[in-house]
Amino acid sequence: MSKKWNTSVIYDTENDGGGTFIAPDYYYTISSKYNKVFNNCLEWCAGPGFIGYNLLEKQVVKKISFLEIADSPIENLKETSASLDNKNINIYQGNELNCIPKQQFDLIVGNPPHFLSNVDNQFDGLDQRIYMDPEWNIHKSFFQQVENYLTDDGVVLLIENSTESSTDLFDQLLEDTNLQVTNTYKFSAEVPLYYIEIRKK
Repeated sequence: MSKKWNTSVIYDTENDGGGTFIAPDYYYTISSKYNKVFNNCLEWCAGPGFIGYNLLEKQVVKKISFLEIADSPIENLKETSASLDNKNINIYQGNELNCIPKQQFDLIVGNPPHFLSNVDNQFDGLDQRIYMDPEWNIHKSFFQQVENYLTDDGVVLLIENSTESSTDLFDQLLEDTNLQVTNTYKFSAEVPLYYIEIRKK
C-alpha cells in the first residue's frame, strides 16, 4: 500500500527500512553539525528516498541523486520525483556506484543494510536485502568505489547499528582506501543507531 510522508515521499510500506523515523533526525544532525548547504548529494541504498527527499525539501542540499537496486522502491522514487517541481533530482538503479555517470558529491548519506545475519522478528515483512549485509560485502564494495565520487572536502554520513558494528570495524574496512572515520554521532538513547562520518585522508 502506497503512502505519502511529509507531503513529499511516496512509498510502499514494505520498502520502509526505518527511513520514516530516521530522516527527520538526519536533517537535524546535518544542519546542526555542518551549518552549510551542500551542492550535490547522493543517497546510497536509497529505498523510497526518505532521507534525500527530506534534505532537498529542507533546502540542506541543492541537488539530490538516489542509488537503489530494487524495482519497487525505484518506482516509489520516480513517483515522488514526478510529483515535485524540481529538476535537481536523479534516480539510478544498481548495486554499484559505478552505474552512476561520473560526478562528485560533497555529501553522501544512507541507511544501508547493517546486520550480518537474519534478525528474528525484528523486521517481519521486510525483504532481507533491506537489513542484511553478509560479510559486510555491500559496505566493502561501496568503500572501494566511493572515493572517486567524493569531493576532496566531501562527507560520507551513514547510519549504522552499534549491536553489529563499531568504529574499529570501519577502520578495518577502510584500511586499503584513502578514507578515514572522522567522527561518530549518537542517534538517540532509545535505539542502538549511530552516524559514522567518513572523509578523505
